[in-house]
Amino acid sequence: MINKHNSLIPIVILLTSLWGIQQIAAQDGPDKLLFKDGTTKIGHVKYHPGRTKVRFRKHKKGELQFFDFREDLSRLIKNYGENDETIYEMKPIGKKQLPTVLKVKVEGYLSLYVKTTHGIGGGTMDGSGAFVMGNGYSITDGYVQKKGDSTLTHLSSTGLFGRRLKKSSVAYFRDCPTLVQKIENKVFTKTKLKEIVTYYNTECQ
Repeated sequence: MINKHNSLIPIVILLTSLWGIQQIAAQDGPDKLLFKDGTTKIGHVKYHPGRTKVRFRKHKKGELQFFDFREDLSRLIKNYGENDETIYEMKPIGKKQLPTVLKVKVEGYLSLYVKTTHGIGGGTMDGSGAFVMGNGYSITDGYVQKKGDSTLTHLSSTGLFGRRLKKSSVAYFRDCPTLVQKIENKVFTKTKLKEIVTYYNTECQ
């Protein structure tokens, strides 16, 4: 008799692998690495968001080099100089201030950083006893930091049990009553963090 759970293992591995491939920041370039010692490199980078290591080649068929945010890098800029430029930096977050690579969404007096977590929910057994795969999900956590602050503030997160924006934002944005009012009136919600930060930088400074 075939073990139904064992027969699902290859499927789970395949789905996980395909998701991982989709999440890899493609090696198109040009990309720019900024190092902690002030030096830079421009070339082609392959990077998996959420991890600390990157693969670098000066040319597509050049020598492969590995660098790590924990030891070497201060910033990674994907598609450097292009309209879809994407920036990654390592910042300490959470109660334990764990260094984590975040995507930079807005830079200014108030900067916005996000961390997106992807996964597959737990599956169930259907009426015939077959295992049904759970749905994929993603949770985005938004962090903000004012110029001069040493730590980031967790502003909100998406998902059913995510951090509510209104509760966390009233105190943080108390120096900008018009923004607090827009949040309380749901003009700005936790899905519009970029708009919130942009509003603060343009209207509250």
